Amino acid sequence: MAFPPFYQNYPQNYPQNYQQYAMAQMPQQQNTVQSSVVWVGSRAEAESFIVGANNAVTMWDSNGEYVYMKKTDASGRPEFHAYKLLEEGAAVPDYVTKEEFAKIENRLNSLNDKFKALKREARHESDDD
Repeated sequence: MAFPPFYQNYPQNYPQNYQQYAMAQMPQQQNTVQSSVVWVGSRAEAESFIVGANNAVTMWDSNGEYVYMKKTDASGRPEFHAYKLLEEGAAVPDYVTKEEFAKIENRLNSLNDKFKALKREARHESDDD
């Protein structure tokens, strides 16, 4: 079919399905989490570090042996974690549990009470002499 002269500069090969063509041209949104490493001076500085929605930042404490991770979900709600670095093979200090500490404290208080009672008895006996 012959077109009038003013139609000759237009492209002739349009796609058959325009919706399919339009969808192919639209940019695809990807939910990628970006990650980076930042040096901070303290825990407070790490907690106040602003992180964009759907991102995670690892922060190394330049003054201590901590690593902080702050990440946000798609709505921007932050989640903060602090980790203490311990060199592999380093001596791990022994700690008591709260229950063990309470038992030791009770036992010490009991012994202290007995000591005070013996001290009073010794005073009363020396006064009687």
